[in-house]
Amino acid sequence: GDLPTALDLARAGARWIRAGEGRDAGLDLDQPYTQTLAEAAFSSYIAAPSDTAEAVAQKAALFAETKVALEETIGASPTDAAAYVQLSNLYLWEGQRADSLRTLESALSLQPEDESLHTAFVKALGDDAEASAREQNADAATALTARFDAIIGRYETFRSVHPNNALGYWYGGFEQFYEALNAFENGEGDAPSFVESEALFRRCRELNEGYVDACIDYEILCRVGQGWCEYQAEQNEAAIAVFLTAEDLRPLDVAKASGRVSGMEMRLARGDGTDRLPSALAGLDFVTRRYIADPTDVEALTRAAGIGDMMFALRPMNPNLANNAGFLNRDAGVLWETRAGQLFSATDNSAEGAPAATEEERAAAQAARDRGEELMKRSWDAYRVAAALLPNDVRVVNDAGLVMAYYLRTDTEAAERYFLDAVKDGEPQLASGDLTPEAHEALVEAWGDAHQNMGILEMTLRQRPAEAKTWFTKGLEIGPPSRNWLQSVLPLLDTWIETGERPAQIDAVEARSVWVHNPPRD
Repeated sequence: GDLPTALDLARAGARWIRAGEGRDAGLDLDQPYTQTLAEAAFSSYIAAPSDTAEAVAQKAALFAETKVALEETIGASPTDAAAYVQLSNLYLWEGQRADSLRTLESALSLQPEDESLHTAFVKALGDDAEASAREQNADAATALTARFDAIIGRYETFRSVHPNNALGYWYGGFEQFYEALNAFENGEGDAPSFVESEALFRRCRELNEGYVDACIDYEILCRVGQGWCEYQAEQNEAAIAVFLTAEDLRPLDVAKASGRVSGMEMRLARGDGTDRLPSALAGLDFVTRRYIADPTDVEALTRAAGIGDMMFALRPMNPNLANNAGFLNRDAGVLWETRAGQLFSATDNSAEGAPAATEEERAAAQAARDRGEELMKRSWDAYRVAAALLPNDVRVVNDAGLVMAYYLRTDTEAAERYFLDAVKDGEPQLASGDLTPEAHEALVEAWGDAHQNMGILEMTLRQRPAEAKTWFTKGLEIGPPSRNWLQSVLPLLDTWIETGERPAQIDAVEARSVWVHNPPRD
């Protein structure tokens, strides 16, 4: 930190060498003596005051001394990139932006493959463009656009002169990516800009294998950016198609082997932890939410279930994606069954004067029912995985059993195992005292659902009213009030228990709860 002494020593060493006394002394310097002199003089120049005329003159002398030392360094070693960068910085300190840029351009003409020169050039070029824009009273957004345009344009020229230089594609692609990202963040996303940026990164890694991983990172982000632009433009299917291609660039197994982020998980985060560009998986989730916005639209919910299946297939060991696929397919399946019921009702020609149903109408009704069954089987497959991956999650485990007990109704024992596991795990979790009020409320509801669902199983699949009443009574005790409809079922169960005959009213309760067209088969 003693700048005056450092400069005195650097000057003394320079005089000794220039006088010829040290030329044959077998010096083994870490760097040229002129570079050492330049660094000492530059540091003194930066620290020098400029509050008086004398101080201004001294600062000017230090500027000149630094400049001469750097020019001597470059003259002796025209490929010394550090000297060019330092000379460029010296000009910037003096406010001579044009000279700073010319210095770096000159260096790049000699060493177009030097990364440090490109890094300094991009910064100087961008800063100059922004400063020029501000001098013309441009706002911050316009100044930023000027920065992007200047760098992108200059690197287009660079690539025309050096078409096989990987760095020209890297830096051009980098700036084009962030220009496209900036437009997306401003609600003006342009997918073709991300496409062009991706092409530049792809060409960069083709020219230099050392850039493969870094380029693929940005190529993935470009794909993700394209997808979000399509989403922003409400082109949902186009967004899905592009998001899925992110995985092609780096599949999960390749990512694990290389220690890098996979295509579907790649995202661009801010310093505060939020995302400037969320991942492709997040994008697919957002598209799914659009499709489920109307819970009565059977076609839209079916498409949402299909997206859920795709995400689950991509990450079969992700419990959340398994659970999502489970409930999306379940909800879609229920809607198809509702449609089937309406279509079958329309084919009922038992009323006097009713027209006979056509073969096509009956086929449409059966097709709707078959579709519902297909979706519910996919729901069951997904929920079984989710329950295996989250064995202590009362809601997930209960939902797995629900799909079997209420809809498929082919394996009573499997449904019972899930419900009893949920019942068993819920009580100690509620007693732990570790839950937030919201989590406690959700767990109470899930635990109560497991009791209710065991009652439904006993009532509809096993025809055991006493056992069903026991489970329903406990479910009512647990709550919440939305479960109070079971109160009307208890007297029917009492009649069943007392008479041994199943009351006809149970049929209506069963029809509202389960798919009665699926009789128990185990």
